[in-house]
Amino acid sequence: MNDSRVNDKISKESIRIPFNNFIYVGDSDTDIPCMKIVKEKQRYSIGVYDAKSDIKYSKVVNLFKDGRINYFAECDYSIDAKLFQYVKNIIQLIKLENANSVLESECRNIVKDYEQELYNNDEDIVKENLVLNLNFSDSFAMTHTLVSEASKFNNWSDEQIIKLCRVGIYNNQINWILKDYDIKAFYKSIIENRYICDENVKKIRESI
Repeated sequence: MNDSRVNDKISKESIRIPFNNFIYVGDSDTDIPCMKIVKEKQRYSIGVYDAKSDIKYSKVVNLFKDGRINYFAECDYSIDAKLFQYVKNIIQLIKLENANSVLESECRNIVKDYEQELYNNDEDIVKENLVLNLNFSDSFAMTHTLVSEASKFNNWSDEQIIKLCRVGIYNNQINWILKDYDIKAFYKSIIENRYICDENVKKIRESI
């Protein structure tokens, strides 16, 4: 019976058997395209033949030589047959591959976390340097430049915000231009929706 759903598009999540677990056993010409695709996807294709037919044996040999199947065996599905051994070994190999895939995924997550930690550490260093440079800013031009750089960052810590607000109060090169659009916008962005109990933060909030 033909089923029209055979050509329907299926999402990866809906596939019952992952492609990584495929073993394709074929015994006729109509199986060749499928066996070739499965092998090209680095999975396992086995061509089986009738031991009584030299033509079919020759065909699977040629398929193997052409790289369209991984293995070939006599069409014998008994437990002592070579075909059974092939399938058994492949299942063990797939099991090992899947286990290694899990380990590889764990390693990727470790690297991702490590790189994120490095990035966060680098970002904190840059932020601390910006706070320090703003503290010693001796011109309006320098202040605008430094605030422009500082505005590129989010997630300032409470401690960093307190330092920035202190600088904004005590460095005249910042305090005198607190209501300039860019300076005001920066300070507003770092203290908005933040509840920090600090006198300088309170003064900045009142000033802008």
